[in-house]
Amino acid sequence: LKTNASVCKQYIIPPDYRVLLRFPKTFSLIDQVKYSSYAFTSDVEQMIDGSTKTSDDNPILINYIKKQMNPPAPSDKPLILSKPLHTGQIGQAEEVLKYFNGKTNGVFIEAGAWDGEYLSNTLFLEANASWTGLLVEPNLGAYRLLEKRNRRSHSIHSCLAVDRHPSKVQFDAADVFGGINRELDKVDTENMERMRDSIPANMRSKYPVQCYPLYSLILALGRPKIDFLSLDIEGAELAVLNTIPWDKVEIELVMIEVEHSDKTAIANKMAEAGYKEWKNLR
Repeated sequence: LKTNASVCKQYIIPPDYRVLLRFPKTFSLIDQVKYSSYAFTSDVEQMIDGSTKTSDDNPILINYIKKQMNPPAPSDKPLILSKPLHTGQIGQAEEVLKYFNGKTNGVFIEAGAWDGEYLSNTLFLEANASWTGLLVEPNLGAYRLLEKRNRRSHSIHSCLAVDRHPSKVQFDAADVFGGINRELDKVDTENMERMRDSIPANMRSKYPVQCYPLYSLILALGRPKIDFLSLDIEGAELAVLNTIPWDKVEIELVMIEVEHSDKTAIANKMAEAGYKEWKNLR
C-alpha cells in the first residue's frame, strides 16, 4: 500500500463486521457561531425532537447535548464488573490495539455500548490502555447498568440519528437485538424482526428515545480526533454512516457490524469516504 498520507485510517469488522482504512483529507473544525440571543425553551424542544430541522453543528444543539452527557467516573472509583475483564465478543479490543501498536490514551466512540460490559468493544481499551471516549446506548435498562460500572468515559442515553438533525423515535427494546422502529433502506428487516420476536414479551418493550447525529455528538464530546469508532446498532449502520460529513471529521479506525445490512452498500459508502477495508473479523 503506497500513500503519501502521514496517517492511514481504517475500519474493522467483527462476526460480519467490516474494518476500513482511510486516507486523510483536509480536516476542518467547524467555525463556531456566536449567537447574540438565547432560544426559548420551546424552540430548543422542537429542535431536539425534530419538529424544527436544524444543522448538526448548531451551537445551541451542541451545548444541549453536552448537558445530557454523563461525565467519566472519578479515577479513584474502581470499575464495577459482573464478570472478569474481556476483550470483546471475538477479541475486537485486541485487534484495535494491534492496529494502533499498543497505543495508550486513545479516544473512542462506541455506539451500541449496551451495559458498558457485556460484549463491549471498548472496556478493555479503557481498563488496560487508558483509553476514554463516549459510550452511546438507547436501551434504558442497559444504560442504567452502564451508569453503575464506573466507566472512565462520557456516556449518553440516546440513539444515533439516521438524519443530519436530532429526532425522537420509537425504540424497540428487544434485549441485545433492540433498535429504532423506522423503515431503513438496505436492511434485512425480516431477519431483524425475527430475532426481535424471539425475545420473551417480559424482556421487550417500546418507548420513545432521543437521537442525535454522530457529528453532533463528536462536537459535544470536544475531541476533534477519534481514534476508534465502534458501530453496532442493529441494522441502522448504513443510515448513520450516510449522515456523517466525512470532510469535517477525523476518525481513523471504524468497526462496523454488517450482519443486518447491505455489505456492498456499506463498503461503497466507506470507500467513498476515503476508507479501505483493513480486516474482516469472524
